[in-house]
Amino acid sequence: MNYYQLISQLLTNSILKQESEYDFQEFSMENWETFLELSIQHKITPILYQYLEPSKGQINIPDNILSKMRQINLNNAVRNTLLLHEVGTIFSKLSQAGLCAISLKGLHLVDNVYDNISLRSMSDVDILLRKVDIPKALPILEVLGYQPTTYFDINDQNIDIKHVPPLLKKNGPYLELHWTLLEENEPFSIDTHGL
Repeated sequence: MNYYQLISQLLTNSILKQESEYDFQEFSMENWETFLELSIQHKITPILYQYLEPSKGQINIPDNILSKMRQINLNNAVRNTLLLHEVGTIFSKLSQAGLCAISLKGLHLVDNVYDNISLRSMSDVDILLRKVDIPKALPILEVLGYQPTTYFDINDQNIDIKHVPPLLKKNGPYLELHWTLLEENEPFSIDTHGL
C-alpha cells in the first residue's frame, strides 16, 4: 500500500474519489495507525481530518483513530488562536512605535489562505521588518517578554543569515525577526523595501 499516494489523493481532492474509498475500505487497524502516524509526522493531520470526518459513514474509520485526529485538530485550533492573539499584540506594539511589519510563512498562510484556523501547523512566528528597524524592535519585544536565544548584533557581518536568532518567551512561540527573505550571500535578492 502506498500511503503517500493515498495522502496525496486526499490533499489534492476535497471530495473522496471512489478509488480512495476503496483503499480505505481495505485498511486494517495497522494501516490506520501507520496512516495516522504519517499524518502526524508531516503535520497534516488537521487537513486529513477535515477530509475524512465527513466521510465516516462511507468509510469505516476506527473510533480511536478519528478521535485522535479530532483531538490534534482541536489542539491545533487552540494553539493557532493563542498564537494569533500573541502576534496581534506584537504587531500592535510595533505599529505604535511606528514600525512596519509583515507576517511571513505559516502566520501569513493561516490568516490569508486557509479557511479554517486549525488546518495549518506552525512551529514558530516569522515577521519581516526593515533591517534598520530591528534594533528598535528588539527592546519592544523584550518588554513583551521575548529574550534572544544567543548573541546577536545587527552591525556584525551577517551574510549567511536572514533573521535575528529566535527569540523566546515563556509559554510563547519562537519568534524570528527577518530583515530579508534570502541570505545576503545568495546570487540574487528580493527587494524587501518594496514589500
